[in-house]
Amino acid sequence: MTEPGDTPDDVIRPVRPRAPEELPSPPRSGRPPFKILLAGLVLVLGLLFVVVLLPRWVADQTPPVQPRATPVQTPTTEPTKPVVDPATLAALKDEAEILLTRMVSQEGELENLQPEFWAVDDWRQYQDNLRGGNDSFLAEQYAAAIDYYRQGLEQGEALLALSRQTLQAALAAGTAALERGDQAPAVENFELALRIDSTNGAAATGLARAARLPELLAAMSDARAADTTGQVEAAIAAYSRALEIDPRWQPAEAGLAAARGRLAGYRFDRAMTAGLAALGESDFAAAEAAFKRALAIRQDAPAALDGLEQVDQGRRLNRINLARVRAAAFERQERWEEALQQYEAALKLDATVRFAQEGMVRTRERADLDQKLALLIEQPTRLFTPSVLDSARGLLAEAETAADPRAKLDEQLRKLAGYVQQAATPITVTFVSDGLTEVSVYRVGRVGTFERHQLALRPGDYTAIGSRNGYRDVRAQFKLRPGSTPDPVVIRCMEPIK
Repeated sequence: MTEPGDTPDDVIRPVRPRAPEELPSPPRSGRPPFKILLAGLVLVLGLLFVVVLLPRWVADQTPPVQPRATPVQTPTTEPTKPVVDPATLAALKDEAEILLTRMVSQEGELENLQPEFWAVDDWRQYQDNLRGGNDSFLAEQYAAAIDYYRQGLEQGEALLALSRQTLQAALAAGTAALERGDQAPAVENFELALRIDSTNGAAATGLARAARLPELLAAMSDARAADTTGQVEAAIAAYSRALEIDPRWQPAEAGLAAARGRLAGYRFDRAMTAGLAALGESDFAAAEAAFKRALAIRQDAPAALDGLEQVDQGRRLNRINLARVRAAAFERQERWEEALQQYEAALKLDATVRFAQEGMVRTRERADLDQKLALLIEQPTRLFTPSVLDSARGLLAEAETAADPRAKLDEQLRKLAGYVQQAATPITVTFVSDGLTEVSVYRVGRVGTFERHQLALRPGDYTAIGSRNGYRDVRAQFKLRPGSTPDPVVIRCMEPIK
């Protein structure tokens, strides 16, 4: 036995027990029952060793056998058990148990990543370390078990890091294969990614896209063939079908956009051709509809906007020309008011139109003359007023100088001249009185007293007034009309004033 205080090199030094907060987290729930049973068995064997075997080892101390740095297999010959103090042995056992718990948890995490598919040799060596540690632990060779477990944990951390790298590499390789249309490596890499991470959305999506890759490539082939032969609508349908299969397929998106652009160009050109043809035939409604179709395809296209402007100009010119034709027709018929309206309409469309400017001056004068003549012809009694009669005579003189056409005007002049002649011709009227009554005619003057008297008066409406001292005044109204013989006008003051 060694004396207290001596620490020879072949004696395992005590290991400080870890505080509870330093211990690794317990294994995840759901581990295989074998792991739980193994841990329980280790605890039972440890208790058995402390109670039964440790006293014998203390009594018979022999130099311990140091474990190899990297054990490959458990020695076939049972090494001589060292004699250690109970505290050191308990510390070694505790540390081995802690490492075992960590490695069991780590093994479960690694198994979920299925390393047997992407790190076969490393995974086999990891499991060898775990088995070596377990065998050493069951043989109560705790120092050797610690070495096995530590090496296994380091290797496990490396495997976890490698799993992350492999996952990213598989996703990148699968995506590259998918984009170049190579189904087999795309499926292989996405399946590998899903073995490492079964919940990885990118891998699941990539695998689903790769599964439909042959169908997608067939649709793309149809689209390109139709595009090559100028069947744009068929190409659009095929590109659209490809995007239904894989909405993220960039070549289909680009092809569809290009095909739609070409189809829009064809439709735009057809609409413009139809619009220009209709414009040439002065079919402004059809031209306008065609240019608007073109603008619906290409908003604010200068050619289509110019086409609409030409439609507007054509319609304006058409209305101006129509107004000119109508005005000329009205002038020939001496319908001056209506001709004037047409010239006004033309000037509203284009204030610079010269024929309308000149027509306005000409027709306004004739329209005014026509209106005045028509008024006097319709109401000849107005000529009985001296001032109106004088105006009519001036109007006749003015009308004589008017330019052609004059058929209607000459007829108006003939009628009005006759009415002027009649209004200017006096009519003899006889007045009968009593020789005592003073007679006067309103707007004519004093006639005097008489028993019978005659006056020559022009046609019109007159009032005779009789007055006599001591008698009430009397009035007598009478009308003189051309071509008629008036009755005698009797006017006597007969009613005395009381």
